[in-house]
Amino acid sequence: MNTEDLGAPEQAHAVLILPMFGWFDVGEAVGKKNLTPEGERWLMPARLEWDIPAVSFLPVGQSLTASWTTTAPGVQRQGSVIVTALEASVTKHVQSQFEAIDPPSKQALEIARSNGNEAIDALRGSHTKAIWEITEHYLKVSEEMLENSHRKYRGEVYETRRIWHENWVDEQDRQDIINKVIFGDSTDPSESDLGRMLTRHMEPGAFHKADPMRVGSATIAFHIRETLRSLIGEPRQGSRIRAIAQSIGSTNIDEVRKECNRRLAPGGGRLSAELVSRALYPQPRATKSITPDDEDVSTKMAVRQI
Repeated sequence: MNTEDLGAPEQAHAVLILPMFGWFDVGEAVGKKNLTPEGERWLMPARLEWDIPAVSFLPVGQSLTASWTTTAPGVQRQGSVIVTALEASVTKHVQSQFEAIDPPSKQALEIARSNGNEAIDALRGSHTKAIWEITEHYLKVSEEMLENSHRKYRGEVYETRRIWHENWVDEQDRQDIINKVIFGDSTDPSESDLGRMLTRHMEPGAFHKADPMRVGSATIAFHIRETLRSLIGEPRQGSRIRAIAQSIGSTNIDEVRKECNRRLAPGGGRLSAELVSRALYPQPRATKSITPDDEDVSTKMAVRQI
């Protein structure tokens, strides 16, 4: 939603702000994520799709009916609410019809002043705050995902060549990777990987039979992994190439390339020797390589997985 497009009408209206998520019992659709320590189930958020704009003006004294549907994991529901603009003052209430949803939304249907700019300014402020809260959340997610990707890559290279690099990228590289994914390269945050993801998430059907949190985390993890891969020169097929090298017990470029072409490209394009070499003999951007005892490395890898 672009709050800059909102303008208050001259006559006394109310601002109708429809909730974007309802809270439902989704059963086992999300596995154990919604289980309490006692084994009971938490209510989970499900995206609501409305037949009218999520933010609209309603003249005082008038009513309208807004219909909603949701097709989240474990939930296929539909219903409607009747909303009346009681006054042009700042009030909040939850319609009894919406409370009939199993369970009711935690967000109220809001009736707010609109015969001036107060309600619109408040809405813009809430929009800005929400964007920053989302950004802070995914900053933490990106740090975790970067560590996971780095650990996986480090382990794969060691298992293939028995060469250990404690850090494939330095601290500045790590910060650059996260900044690129979360904030982007331009002055417009909406052009970052996170910004484009949020834009897609506002589209109807964005969470059709999908868990919003899982979709968001998986998307950020993908962009972190791809940015790390690009920075260190890792080919897209790197993991598969190393797996094949391990399976034949060789790191000889010609031998691995021949086997890769047999398995990965039996009917067409061939992998180049340069690409296979980048997968098997990558160069770190940080520490020098060492060849420690296997027991020492196994201990390090186990500690980092706890």
